[in-house]
Amino acid sequence: MSVITKRKPPLFAAMLIAGVYMGNVLDILLVIQLLKNMDNFFTVMMLVFPMNYMLMSIRLIRREIKAQTGYLSNSAEKSGFMGWLNKLLTKSLGWYLISFVAMIPLLAVMLLILVLFGQRPDSIVKAFTETADWTFSQQIPPPPDYSQGHYLCTVAAGGHAKLVKPQRMGLRRGDKIVVNRQLCVANAFEELIQDKLPRFHKCVRSFYDKHGYPISQHILTKLRADVVYILMKPLEFIFIAVLYMFDADPESRIAMQYTGKKCTDLTNFMKG
Repeated sequence: MSVITKRKPPLFAAMLIAGVYMGNVLDILLVIQLLKNMDNFFTVMMLVFPMNYMLMSIRLIRREIKAQTGYLSNSAEKSGFMGWLNKLLTKSLGWYLISFVAMIPLLAVMLLILVLFGQRPDSIVKAFTETADWTFSQQIPPPPDYSQGHYLCTVAAGGHAKLVKPQRMGLRRGDKIVVNRQLCVANAFEELIQDKLPRFHKCVRSFYDKHGYPISQHILTKLRADVVYILMKPLEFIFIAVLYMFDADPESRIAMQYTGKKCTDLTNFMKG
């Protein structure tokens, strides 16, 4: 026995199908958003609902269109616009087309509702972009505790974004950290002196471990991180000057910091 027991007006049915289309669009975006972390079991389980929705909606749309075309094929054809519309709706392709066009007024109504309730028109888009660590994410998540086991420049990168300008997430000893230009420059400078002057690097590292690390344990707020970032600026300029003086490809070395790769990897890739 058919589940559809009551016939719906044709254009009303087309609007309902358009609403299901819109739900499928959001479903597809949600699936793409989750694809970045498919190695996580819980993320895979989060795909169960959108995938079921898409499968059920396809079945529902096909059944509704089949029922509506069956009703309309038995009705008398009218002349003029109504005749053209009736002829269009007696074919399955016509229903898909009409329902697609019906998405436009539905979107307009949704935007109007969002504005009336104090939301911005791009609220739906921001639901995907104002996130971190997903496909459409545009935000950089802070580490759980950016002072734990980190040094001065690493901690400074956790300051206010407008000042320290975080660029991306990086890997440090297997942990994710916020990476900015200053941090990459400092690490590239250390890498350079380690390559060119290993003994001198050993002395510098010993001094820094002794004094820099204990200081970093007191940088527990974004404001303190901002102060450290500003104080480290003169050193950053010195590091850049040394890199450009003694490194054949300084920007490649800087760009490769905290990516899990060496500067030579990028150089060999570019040569290949």
